[in-house]
Amino acid sequence: MDIDFTPEQAHPNIDPTTSLVLDTFRSCWESFYGWKQTHDVENLSSLMRDVDITDDPASPQPTLDIENSKPQDPYAPTFSVAEYNSDGEPAENYTLNSEDFEIEPIQPHPNYASCTPISRSIIVGDDSNYMPFIPYSDDPEFNYEAQIEHYGYFAWQILPDPDLEVICVQTVKYLMNDHGLALQQIIDTKVMPPDLIGKMTTYLGARRRDYPEWPPEDPLHAPNVPYEPPYADPLPSQILDDLLLYFCSNRNCLHSYCTVHSGEMELPPPIPPTLTNEALNNSVTEPCSKYCFILGRHSNTLSYWSEEDTDLLYTTLKYAPDSLPCDLAVIVCKPCKEVATRRRGWFASQTQPPQAPLIQPKSRKNMAVNQLQFQDFDSDNFTPNYPCSHPGPCDASTSCPCALNSAHCIGACKCSKKCIRKWRGCMCTKSRSNKTCGTDRCPCFRAHRECDPDICAKCEARDPTSDVCKNAAIQHMRHKRGVVYRSKWGLGFYLAEPVHDGDLITEYIGDLIYDATVRSRDQVGAHVNRQYVFNLNSTLSIDGGPAGNESRYINHAPGDQANVRAYVRLVNGEHRIGIFAVKDVAPGSELLIDYGSDFFHNHPASTFGSLPSTSQTVTQPTPAATDIVSPQVLSLSFFQPQQPQSPTPQGGIRRNTKGKGKAKERARKRRRYLTDLSLEDGDDGDDGEYKGPSDEGSGSGSDL
Repeated sequence: MDIDFTPEQAHPNIDPTTSLVLDTFRSCWESFYGWKQTHDVENLSSLMRDVDITDDPASPQPTLDIENSKPQDPYAPTFSVAEYNSDGEPAENYTLNSEDFEIEPIQPHPNYASCTPISRSIIVGDDSNYMPFIPYSDDPEFNYEAQIEHYGYFAWQILPDPDLEVICVQTVKYLMNDHGLALQQIIDTKVMPPDLIGKMTTYLGARRRDYPEWPPEDPLHAPNVPYEPPYADPLPSQILDDLLLYFCSNRNCLHSYCTVHSGEMELPPPIPPTLTNEALNNSVTEPCSKYCFILGRHSNTLSYWSEEDTDLLYTTLKYAPDSLPCDLAVIVCKPCKEVATRRRGWFASQTQPPQAPLIQPKSRKNMAVNQLQFQDFDSDNFTPNYPCSHPGPCDASTSCPCALNSAHCIGACKCSKKCIRKWRGCMCTKSRSNKTCGTDRCPCFRAHRECDPDICAKCEARDPTSDVCKNAAIQHMRHKRGVVYRSKWGLGFYLAEPVHDGDLITEYIGDLIYDATVRSRDQVGAHVNRQYVFNLNSTLSIDGGPAGNESRYINHAPGDQANVRAYVRLVNGEHRIGIFAVKDVAPGSELLIDYGSDFFHNHPASTFGSLPSTSQTVTQPTPAATDIVSPQVLSLSFFQPQQPQSPTPQGGIRRNTKGKGKAKERARKRRRYLTDLSLEDGDDGDDGEYKGPSDEGSGSGSDL
């Protein structure tokens, strides 16, 4: 499309740029709809049946065998047939009688619910304020008017016009390529919707739709759609920083665009070097080339270093400072000696500003007994926060999110290892069974949290290939194989391999939603007699209905008939629900879980035809199972507060050799639930930091 424009053609009282954008937009609009009319006619014509109509009297004509036909019911329906010739004029009219046939009755397909398969939960929060559609609007038993009240408007009221998207993208393409306008100049004219232009010119927005074959001379397609990169100059550091904003560094993810942690991630800080120049030289066994840095030779001519070459070297050193010059030379394609010289110069220029020393007590035991309060043992009254990354001590003076949330600092926090809020982890070692951390002897297990791979070193929690640590199964996704198959209560989940008491079978995953969304979804769930909501913590619940895994098919069994239980665990600063076996289960057995009395209080058992009749009487979980979770409708805890019981004194592989006085003192404090039991270096290695709940709490770390 050729658009000739001069300033003299500008519209009155409109600046030349706006006039140019307006004329280009109008021309694209007229061109598109002129092309679309012809294109639609061709598409509709292609759907017509190709029938050869002839007026030749010699051609065979359809005949009716009247003599051999069966007697017709005079009251049977008939069909009138009208034939037309090629000119569209009536040619013949006749009537056909109907005939009855007996066929086998067709059974309707049983009702089913679709579920998107996922491997990790998806953060949804609250459902959108617009309603995609009205569910069960043709069902007189469903009060869809009450369901509509949960939303602000309908989705069809804000659906984007796909034709307008194509026209706007093509207009922007002409203006940027043919007239040299910048994207921001086009947006500032407000001739086209700014939000639409901004969305369609992003990398994802421009490639998330198909484009028609328009304009015919240069149709739109993903590679030629105008795209505004997020960085001005494509230097390696700028590209890497942009990618790191969307790379989830959480220990549970470690990949880009994760579905659990919303928002842009904080850029990781530069890593300081740990090797001296002498240690670096000693680590090289043989030179990489005749210009290797350990030989001290320079080439006759120095290489040309572009800005991109220098930036690539410094970006690599920023996150891998101990890399050998020999390896860096391969990355930047420069001589090793020159790389070593620039490496030393860069580190010399990286002067760290002096930081105020962290004001920490000399010993954790010098602190007052109740100086620190922690709430991260009780998922009913606690929601995890992101790891802290502030300068200074972890207290309210620095607005430390861990301190404000009454939480422990974890291994992913950027604070010092000597931080007074730091979770101390465990020092568990292998037992005779080559396993560890699966009982209350482990302070992490006792605190309803999985072992921290950055802190718990001896139990091998950091190694995903090792199964020594029994308290790291969720983060390493050590799921058991199973199959979804029909049971007497609908579909059920069956084991394909044997499991033992305490083994993780799978993780309960789905949409992470707030209470308002739980209430809006509950009405539909109650109508179809299907409910997949588990309470996760004080803020979020997990709904395995729209999206989930095989755990959503685990059916109910009361009391001791259940062979699995659901437990909330704090996994690397994130609450997750694991489905664990409570007894040895053989392959081929169906997994059953006690849904809990609160589930049937909100949903009477008589309304669940797919559930066993015994579900009307559900026994309460025993007080010892203090971190059992149960499916329920709303995020409300149904356990009655239990009286705190004194835990058994913790023993370990390594015994305290400093006498029995300290052990008795710790046991006395442990019985009082008053202080954290973290130990200094040199004390009993099997103990770790632990602070029991206050007298007002239930003592449960993960009740639901």
